[in-house]
Amino acid sequence: MSFFTFLEEKITEILFQLFFLAVVAFLLIFYGVDTLFVVSLVILFISIQGLFQWCLYRKKRNASQHIIDLVDGLEETYYIADVLPKPKEFQNKAYCYALKKACKSMNDEIGKITEEKQDYQEYVESFVHEIKIPIGALSLTFDNTKNYTLKKETDKIFQLVEQMLYYARSENTEKDYFVKQLQLDEVIHNVILKFRHSLMERKAIINIHDIHTGT
Repeated sequence: MSFFTFLEEKITEILFQLFFLAVVAFLLIFYGVDTLFVVSLVILFISIQGLFQWCLYRKKRNASQHIIDLVDGLEETYYIADVLPKPKEFQNKAYCYALKKACKSMNDEIGKITEEKQDYQEYVESFVHEIKIPIGALSLTFDNTKNYTLKKETDKIFQLVEQMLYYARSENTEKDYFVKQLQLDEVIHNVILKFRHSLMERKAIINIHDIHTGT
């Protein structure tokens, strides 16, 4: 906010003061007070008033910048109502009250949504872990009976269930991934074993003789 913008907000007060100053100056000159003395008083009053308004502007600008810095320094800006300095003006107190009510309402709504999301995630995780057991049993049965068509479809269902669990944990992927040292050839063999039926169906040929052990 510039100084002229600040003055525009106080234009009514400034115009009243100028009008009052003009009336006083007119009365002084009307009753015979020296004109030069009256002009000097007018200039002095305007200078003092201008200096006062400038100091008031600097004070309000610093207070406004302090609030901006507080907002910029918060990661969760909806907590701003709890850290704002307590206002002294009646109008600002009303604004602060409205802001606190709005922030409280938003925080309550965020808490409700977070709780519902947590309940949903726990439900999905529980469902996935429970459904994996019959899917695994079916997969093993079809593997033993060499029913590779149904085995393939069962594996697809298993992957879809795993994908559902992944999306349910999309904000907490550390539950699904962890870093450890692995043997590259062992990983490749496990993947080939897992998808052997699909590879055999497509008559895929994989050359792993040149794979070196890695991490």
